[in-house]
Amino acid sequence: MKNLILVIAFLTLVTAGWANKIEAKLIGESQDGRTVKLMWFVKKWDKNLIGFNIKRKVANNEWVTINNDLIVPEISVDKNLQIVENSTEELLRLKSKLKSMLDAGQLKSADRLSFVNSLIANSDTLKVMSRSFGQDFDLALFSGFGFSDRTGANQTEEYALFPVRVNQVEDKVASATFIWKNEDKANVNPSINISTANTDNGVQLIWKMPLETINKIHAKGFNIYRKDGNAWVKVNDKPIQEFDNNKNGYTFFDNNIGKNEVTYSITLTTMFNNESNVNENTIVYKHPISSDMASNN
Repeated sequence: MKNLILVIAFLTLVTAGWANKIEAKLIGESQDGRTVKLMWFVKKWDKNLIGFNIKRKVANNEWVTINNDLIVPEISVDKNLQIVENSTEELLRLKSKLKSMLDAGQLKSADRLSFVNSLIANSDTLKVMSRSFGQDFDLALFSGFGFSDRTGANQTEEYALFPVRVNQVEDKVASATFIWKNEDKANVNPSINISTANTDNGVQLIWKMPLETINKIHAKGFNIYRKDGNAWVKVNDKPIQEFDNNKNGYTFFDNNIGKNEVTYSITLTTMFNNESNVNENTIVYKHPISSDMASNN
């Protein structure tokens, strides 16, 4: 197995009042116990489907819509991202990132009609999109498949994804639901067993984590940090996902150390762009004393 497997299971629910089924999965995560990030995946886009509403169950057991406008598939620098994210700081970051990705050609603009037509015409488009969402929650927000609930989470929240059809007709039954409990804060600080080895390519970091743990916490990979004075500097460009069958663990080579003693940290990052504490899992690497140096002492 060469890559970290991101398992996405799709649930099939019959939509009341419609012959077509919307096969969807709704997942979520909260790192701080207040903001709940939601992401959903659709197996096949129905020709009558135009968007989604996210609802939360209230005290009287009724569903209440928490997005202030319909969430639609669309990628545009002019898109109102406040529908899916109402934090001023986050909105500024998202708008800047979206513009940068569009300018760099990493994303292509698509109005709602063009986006929907592409989803209908090619079923593989949804599969590719799902994989990209698993690598970066921001892409789900940009595309209309993610939502951040910052309205104040209680001890337990139940969310639901409701499809909306042409003429703004909302399905009577949710396509997917997700229950979040306050005690289920994202466990992005699991214990990581780290070891080091000296090689011709520099220092090798080796660490392990059970696959069931990786899947449970929606992990997308690991980041490597090297301590520089009192600051941590990230060494890798992208989250590390390579899996070594022989050692049953992950490996990373750092050939730019330049010091006799180096402190490293390994963090876990999730599909929702949450990351573990950089001070949680650390290790100190010391250069071995060569035989020539030892003989002169």
